[in-house]
Amino acid sequence: MRQDAFRPLPVHLGALDETLRWCGEAAEAADTRIDVELTVQDGTLHVWLGLDKVDVRTSCDDFARLLSRTLPYTDCLVGDDHVLLRLHGDLETAPLFPLATAGMDAYVSGPLDRRRPSGEVTDGPRGAQDEQPYS
Repeated sequence: MRQDAFRPLPVHLGALDETLRWCGEAAEAADTRIDVELTVQDGTLHVWLGLDKVDVRTSCDDFARLLSRTLPYTDCLVGDDHVLLRLHGDLETAPLFPLATAGMDAYVSGPLDRRRPSGEVTDGPRGAQDEQPYS
């Protein structure tokens, strides 16, 4: 049975957002545009991003491997002139453990600003009060 609908998980939306940002920065640096093609087939969203004048393998390969290895239901592949993001699976067919779900939701909800306000001191041994972590 062919399913032509895609029900995104929060992790899918985060992966798509990060991929568009990453490719957007690469395109901007090369002063070029991005061609985007979206296709849903068998419940999988295929996002093809064509990047003219960009060495996609050099610019995006590490990013693609990071997404593919760390985010469930996400495959990110690079070609000479494109990035292909495949977002698949859903919680009904392949459930995540609760801790994995919480971690992925936290990841895609945005970065946390862990820096302390300027001038704040820490409590700690041997003069740690003068340190400013995460500067």
